[in-house]
Amino acid sequence: QTCALPILNSAGQVLAGLDIIRTFCRYYGATAPVFIDNAESISQTDFALDSQVIRLQVVEGAALELKTA
Repeated sequence: QTCALPILNSAGQVLAGLDIIRTFCRYYGATAPVFIDNAESISQTDFALDSQVIRLQVVEGAALELKTA
């Protein structure tokens, strides 16, 4: 049996990974910061995670910027 992640687009791969993280966190009763690389590929902003979410996103022509929620 093979993993289905390679057939998903970038956003689908990230969201599938977040679903796996959410499942492990709930099963083990743990939380940890979650880094989302290539966040520009996802329009969704609510990930239903109890963890801190750090989005890494490329914006062409923009200066480096840090935002806090």
